[in-house]
Amino acid sequence: MALQALLIDIGKETLSAGVFTPRSEGPSGFVSVKLESPERLSSALAELMAGLEESGPVKGPPGGVDEVYVSIHPAYMHMRVLDTPFSYRKKINDILGFELMGAFSVDVSDLIFDNLLLYSGDGKTRALAVAVEKGFLRGLLATLNDFGLDPVWVGPALFTAPQIVRDAAPQGVRAALVTGDFISVSTDGAPLFLNVLNGPGGAGMSLSYLRAEGIDVDEVFYVDRDPAEIRALFPGVGSVSELTLPGGCPGNGLAVYALWFAVARGLINDAVNFRRGEFSCTRQADLTKKKFKVTAVLMAFLIAFFAGGYYLRISALKAGLASYSGALTRSYHELFPGDKPPADALYAMKIKINELNKEAEVVKGGVSPLEVMRAVAVAAKDPVMGIKINEFNNEDGKATMRGDARSFDAANRLKEMLVSSGVFKKVTLSDVKSGPSGGAVFTLMTDAE
Repeated sequence: MALQALLIDIGKETLSAGVFTPRSEGPSGFVSVKLESPERLSSALAELMAGLEESGPVKGPPGGVDEVYVSIHPAYMHMRVLDTPFSYRKKINDILGFELMGAFSVDVSDLIFDNLLLYSGDGKTRALAVAVEKGFLRGLLATLNDFGLDPVWVGPALFTAPQIVRDAAPQGVRAALVTGDFISVSTDGAPLFLNVLNGPGGAGMSLSYLRAEGIDVDEVFYVDRDPAEIRALFPGVGSVSELTLPGGCPGNGLAVYALWFAVARGLINDAVNFRRGEFSCTRQADLTKKKFKVTAVLMAFLIAFFAGGYYLRISALKAGLASYSGALTRSYHELFPGDKPPADALYAMKIKINELNKEAEVVKGGVSPLEVMRAVAVAAKDPVMGIKINEFNNEDGKATMRGDARSFDAANRLKEMLVSSGVFKKVTLSDVKSGPSGGAVFTLMTDAE
C-alpha cells in the first residue's frame, strides 16, 4: 500500500471518501456528501474534496495522496451467476462476452467485464459475472481526471466485505453481512453469495434464493440496519450482531473501510477491477515504463562495468585450460606409452576408460561392485526410510546385503526401488524380521544376470 491512499466510494445516494495510511486502523479523514444522481457526480466530488481539504489529510486535489482507489456501488453494474468449467478468472473473462450475449439490456460490446469465483459445497464452479457500461466508466474517469485523480483501481468495494467478516466470524462459519442495500454470505472470506437489495422485499428475495440453493446461514452481522428487522429476517440464526468498524469509521463508510482493508492486506489484486484493457490505469503504465527505463540504464552500466572483469577472467581460464590440456597429454603418454600422442587427449582418455570398463565386465562378469553400491545409495537416500546397510558382499555379479530399515514397508520399498533402477534383473528380499531396537532387519540379494 502507498504511503497515503485516497479511497472514494460512489454509493447509490452518497459519495464518501477517506484517507488511509498503511498502519492506520481507520481513516485520518472521512467525508460523506449527498449524491443526487450519477450526473451530479462532478458537483458532489467538488464538495467532497473541499471537505477532505478542510479536515486536513488532503491539501489541494489530490495533494499528498500517493494512490487513488474508487469503489462503485453494485447497483450501477450488471451481474449474473453462471456455471463455468474454468477455475481461473482470466479464462472466465475471455468467455464472458459470448456466454452473456443477450443476457442484458445493453449489447455486450458496450460492457467491460470481470468476474469473482463463488464457492459452494456441491462441487460446481460458479462465477459472478460483473459488468459496467463503458460509457459510464469513461465518464467517471473523465470526471475524476478533472480533479487530478487517476485511480489505480475501480470496482465494487462491497465485494471485498467478506474479508472483514472473516476476522469477526469463527472459522468455518457461514456468515452473512447485511447493510441497507447489500447482502453477502461467505465462509472464511470466500464468497458464497453477493447481491444488491432492491426495495423493501429485496432481502426476502435474496433469502429465498439462499434457501433454494441450500445455503444455510450460521451467523449474521449487520451495518446500518435495525437489529429487530435483521432478527426477523433470520429467525433461526442464534448469533446476530452489529459489525463495528474500527477507527471511528461510520456505518455508511463500510465500502470505504472494506476497500482499505483489501488494499492494506494485499487482497485488492484478487478483487473485481474494471481498470482493464482500454481502461487500464495510465499512471501505472507510465510508472512501469519509467521503471523499465531505469532498469535498462542500470543494466547497461553493470554490463560495461563487469565486461572488463569477465575479459580478464576468460583470459586466465584460457591459460589454465592450456596448462591442464598439456598435463593431460603428458599423463596419457605415461599411461599408454605405445600410443601416438592424441590430438584431443581428453577424448582419447575417455575412450580408453570405456575400453577398460568393458574389459573388466568381460573378466569379472555382471555388474561391478561400484555400480551395485551406487544403485543402493540412490535407492536408500530417502531419510524417511531409515535404510542402513551393515554387510555387503559381491561375487560373480551377485550381491548380498544385510541391513536395517525403519519399517517392514521401508525394506520392501528399497527392494522396489532397486528393481526400478534397471541395474538388476532380479532382486530378492528375505529374512525380514523385527530388529532388536525397533524397525526391521532384512537381507537383499541381487542378480544382474
